[in-house]
Amino acid sequence: MTTRQLEEAWATCQAWALTRGIVFAPEKCELLHFDRSRKPWERGVQLGPNLTIQPKEEARFLGIWLDRKLTWKGHYKAIKRKMESQTLAISRLMGKTWGPNLVQARLLYAQVVRAALAYGAPAYHTPTKPGAASTAQGITKKLLTTENSCLRAVLGAYKATPIRTLHTESAFPPLDLYLNKRSLVFEEKIRNGPLEGPLSRAIERLKTRFGRRRRRRPRGAQGAQGTPTRTEKAQATLKAWKGQAGTADEALYKAWDQRFRAQKKDSLADR
Repeated sequence: MTTRQLEEAWATCQAWALTRGIVFAPEKCELLHFDRSRKPWERGVQLGPNLTIQPKEEARFLGIWLDRKLTWKGHYKAIKRKMESQTLAISRLMGKTWGPNLVQARLLYAQVVRAALAYGAPAYHTPTKPGAASTAQGITKKLLTTENSCLRAVLGAYKATPIRTLHTESAFPPLDLYLNKRSLVFEEKIRNGPLEGPLSRAIERLKTRFGRRRRRRPRGAQGAQGTPTRTEKAQATLKAWKGQAGTADEALYKAWDQRFRAQKKDSLADR
């Protein structure tokens, strides 16, 4: 059991700490069992004689909320709570006859609101596929409403203003394309950085270990060996999205231009 392994690891760390004069704070530990079963695991971890850490449904790690099924619902709820206060603040600051000018308002939105929306994007964002007709998916699709409300407040635009006009007038690309760029930059940094080798070897070991477990308990096509993981699918989508573009910025503005022209063409055809 994983809980027994954690208890043995804790005992090893505790024995080492005693020889170094170090004291741990076990009450600050959190336990999260990653599994997709309907009923969550309820067994806790015993850290010492008088402390048992009970498992949680969600836990925060480096500013990103993880849930036991890795559906990112916990992270979305955290972003939504944060955006409620930030959206209210922006709407109160941006008045028709007072408040910062457009340049200052754009800077405030970019440094505060969009930075909060984009934090952790390489982990939770489902990349938008290439093509003018492609749209946002997953959590990003739910965050578009928040982005549109903030842009209307920054620009002082009416509710009936088309979304593509909001992006053009503010010079901010659509959120899903922007997160595509952020995820692509992250992937390229990891692939070309010093951690690429150790990470690749660790991933291969995990795939081999869990691949054997799947062969013992086949689950149809989902358990077949060679099925790409979610991360591998995202990497392939980002590679196709970049295409022949030299940089991530070039890919971003090319995709934005294609979408804008397609939306404008559709709007003219509806008249």
